[in-house]
Amino acid sequence: MKKNIIRTLSALTASCNKQTSKMDELPAGADSLSLNIKVAYVNVDSLQNNYELYTVISDSLLGMEVRRQKRVNDLAGRLDNERRRIEEKLKNNRYFSEDEFNRDQRNFAAMQKNSEQEIANLNSAMEEKAKELQQILKDSVDNFLTEYNKTKQYDMILRNEVVLYTLPKYDITQDVINGLNKRYKK
Repeated sequence: MKKNIIRTLSALTASCNKQTSKMDELPAGADSLSLNIKVAYVNVDSLQNNYELYTVISDSLLGMEVRRQKRVNDLAGRLDNERRRIEEKLKNNRYFSEDEFNRDQRNFAAMQKNSEQEIANLNSAMEEKAKELQQILKDSVDNFLTEYNKTKQYDMILRNEVVLYTLPKYDITQDVINGLNKRYKK
């Protein structure tokens, strides 16, 4: 058994050694491929900071989040007030019957359940609106790049997240920002 494992490892090592190439060697045909590709890239951080539609969408989402958080805080405050009211009433022996106490407990539980449902609905609506606005933004950029590229004829337009190194002359970010903003203002 041990001999079989050693033989298998030796065979794998030999196979890997045969397949590795040196860093400066190109695969066959790679030199001709790299000469025929026209590539550009867009810096997404700059795009987000300077595209007016992105700012409008970000502000809209921030406003929605502020309103959502205010409502969540209001609901939490109401629940806390009701809980304290019940505790205070119990502490001061102001319940005339166990039924009255149980009714307050049921009402509190229903209030809590309704609050949780409303919060879930708010969260869901927020997520849906965020997806919708992100899709609008994506469509805007995609449609612009399609039109833009009709004259520029790039084979690829990359985002900076995947570009490890490039010369500045391939950066079309400002051109794209200017075009998007001009189109957005129309």
